[in-house]
Amino acid sequence: MTGIIITGIVIAKIYYGNINASEDPRVINAKHLYEKYNVLVEKNDYQGVPKILDSIAGIYSQFPDYRESFEIGVIYNNIGAACLNVALYKAKDDEKQLFLDSAEKYCKKAVFIYTNWISSFEDLSEENISSLVNTYYNKDDTCFIDKNIERIKKKRVKDILSSQKETPRRLSVAYSNLGIICRQNMDYDKAMDFYKKALALWDDNYSARNNINILLGRDLEERSALEKLFPKEK
Repeated sequence: MTGIIITGIVIAKIYYGNINASEDPRVINAKHLYEKYNVLVEKNDYQGVPKILDSIAGIYSQFPDYRESFEIGVIYNNIGAACLNVALYKAKDDEKQLFLDSAEKYCKKAVFIYTNWISSFEDLSEENISSLVNTYYNKDDTCFIDKNIERIKKKRVKDILSSQKETPRRLSVAYSNLGIICRQNMDYDKAMDFYKKALALWDDNYSARNNINILLGRDLEERSALEKLFPKEK
């Protein structure tokens, strides 16, 4: 079987494209590190990605409200996707399985985080989220001295509301990557199961759709020019 379709490695650049005064100062250094991450991705230097993402995860893990947040899921999936890229395109034959195993481990961690986060947050109203966020933002905390804490809290609520829509798609991407890993390990039935899970969450996941087409020996689908210019709303 030929053909590999991968998605997932670019999520962070989309999400962390702009850093401003509304950002949480407790984790601002993580978002600056993402700028270095984006440079590596643009250069296709995936071997350098896990180290930076581990550092970012270390920053988030210091704070209970971020420790199991969707951001951690993004980190795990991107480490997994980086390892998968190395396994497929850069690793020597005797290294490939090691990178595939690492990719599987991190993508499964992403699935765990995303699934739990969705379960906890998918039905929360903006008022519920705002109340939850308030418990973690204390104006007397030295991190928030000379900061507009209300603006920061508002930004955090907005990010969580956005992630209520985005995280099922992120989970879909993680399932797609697990499907690719299973294909590489020649476990085609399991790969198909992961692709179907991915599509159940996000019907426009072209990675999952085309990897199913590859498994079934069908032609690949291509998005029309209009679909690329005007994708469906998230």
